[in-house]
Amino acid sequence: MSRCRKFFAALMGWSIGSTLLRLAVIVLMTPLAAIAQNADLDLDMSDSVSEVDIGTQFDITMVAINHGPDAAQNVTVINPLPGGLSFIGCTATDGSCGLNGGGDVEASFSSLDAPPPGPEVEFETITLTVEVNQSASPGELIQNVATISSLTNDPGPQQNIAFVDIQVAGASADLQLTKEVSAESVVVGTQFNYTLTIENAGPDIAERVVLLDELPAELSFVSCSTGGVPNSNCELLPDGETFRASFESIGSGGSQDVTLTVELDESTPIGTEVVNQANVLSLDADDPDQKNNGDGASIIAAAAPEPLTFYLHGFDVAGTADGFTMDANPPSPPQPLNLNLINGPQWYSEPGLDGSFVAGDYELSFPCSLGIGLATTYALHRTAPDGSSPELMASLTQPLQICTGSQTITIPVSSAEAFDDERLRLRISTLLGLSITLDLGEDVKLVTPEFTEAGGDDF
Repeated sequence: MSRCRKFFAALMGWSIGSTLLRLAVIVLMTPLAAIAQNADLDLDMSDSVSEVDIGTQFDITMVAINHGPDAAQNVTVINPLPGGLSFIGCTATDGSCGLNGGGDVEASFSSLDAPPPGPEVEFETITLTVEVNQSASPGELIQNVATISSLTNDPGPQQNIAFVDIQVAGASADLQLTKEVSAESVVVGTQFNYTLTIENAGPDIAERVVLLDELPAELSFVSCSTGGVPNSNCELLPDGETFRASFESIGSGGSQDVTLTVELDESTPIGTEVVNQANVLSLDADDPDQKNNGDGASIIAAAAPEPLTFYLHGFDVAGTADGFTMDANPPSPPQPLNLNLINGPQWYSEPGLDGSFVAGDYELSFPCSLGIGLATTYALHRTAPDGSSPELMASLTQPLQICTGSQTITIPVSSAEAFDDERLRLRISTLLGLSITLDLGEDVKLVTPEFTEAGGDDF
């Protein structure tokens, strides 16, 4: 063979070999290109509530989406539950759902089909039921996170994670305040107590409970007590007007008492109504009914109790039967009054009384001319305004009385006597007729124990 023919044959052999090599590469590469598929997965998540109470169940919905272009094989959604949520159950359309060996919620799908041409997508739905457990705190924000994956290549993995925030409802505690006062009528310049009772009607514990009481100008703070309850305090704030009591917590169904001691200013006008209002709140718990968070109590400023002096007169109280008058003013000028004690003369206080006498001695003083009384009785009664319905308070009988010069008769009354728009009556009687003449004036009077007006008015 000539050299030229050998070269041509060699060239032909290389060309055929190269061609065969390229054909082999094409044949080998074609199946690989055919199986390199892509599925762009996406995961959406939403919950069924905006706010949920501790101990309440609710649903979380997850939607596994395939944007294509190809089907996704062996799709898995993993949801590790945060500490505040407990697993109740779950379902998955065309798939399985439950807790895996690691305690996470896992939903599986054998495949998620490729979407048809156009904007449509293929998806499957997972419904997860959970409960907010007791480890959650009122007001806490719990974040639940899940991820989606498959064996098929995903060109957009940034969409493979989804989360939802669950707002745990704050504690709910219905606080109620009642306020009572130790006396409805208070003497100016004296101290008295308010008792404030805080009750928690629930349903939750009330944390950081605060009671505020802005004292009116007529009252000044003296002291306070929370009864020694741990982690409680009461004090007058620096403004000098606001009283504050605080408790670390009050459990559902529980209550706490606060005692506040104040003094009524002695310059308070007699008869003034002093109203004091207080309010309570929890700094951590919502209160579903705030209308009962406040309460008030009122007192009437009263004059200091003092003895009353009744001067005897010789004229009648209008509307009373056979009764003379005794009031706070002595007769002027003095008047003589001739009496026969066998008739049992009686005097009625004018005006009527509304208040209380303390227990003690009632002293009747009068000068008289020479006279002798046998079994002379001095009696005190409480009567209706017209003198009817007399009720005996006390009486004193002297077996033998020689009436000459100045006389003082002491009638002891062993108990306090309360009058409700009633009259005090003095009656003098004797077994034998005894005529005396009383020179009515400043020396003929009945002096009582201390008397406190119920309405705070001066007598």
